[in-house]
Amino acid sequence: MLESEIMSLPLEPSKFTDLNFVIKKIAWSIYEVNHPIVKGTLRLLAVPTNILEIPQQFLPLDAKTPILAMNTQGIVGFINEGKKGPIGKPMSPQEFDLAPREDITSYVVTRDEPFNEYVAARREKAPILVRTKTILLKAQILKDKYNVFGDPVIWVDHNTSHSVTESKEGEMYLP
Repeated sequence: MLESEIMSLPLEPSKFTDLNFVIKKIAWSIYEVNHPIVKGTLRLLAVPTNILEIPQQFLPLDAKTPILAMNTQGIVGFINEGKKGPIGKPMSPQEFDLAPREDITSYVVTRDEPFNEYVAARREKAPILVRTKTILLKAQILKDKYNVFGDPVIWVDHNTSHSVTESKEGEMYLP
């Protein structure tokens, strides 16, 4: 089944089953940036906050289950190996939105995008292994903006994809 077919189904997210899960393997996606102003290591991670199973009643009869939805929280870190700027001050959301930006994506010189793994429990069913990969789509600096450490303020667009496999780990404890 194609993702576009699933997205066109009449779904009721309030009826999805929120699964308990544990982290099996987690690591940052790492990017080396070599820009005239910004040099260093950009770290990116999308951590699941919810893993939700879409009930069979919302899926076509031929759909392979399980089919999941995920909520994630993106985390971005930067180890500055270049020059420091002036100590910055907090920005309002409006200032942040209006700040001029420069796309630095073409200055990303190396990429390491590992798979992360989570085991999700399902009541009266085998646990599932959820594998995710988070990739950088675009990195931008906010021109002449620095954080409280004097490091450049960087905005990152990313995407996280996932796959599902019945887990070989055995039963999981359900609280």
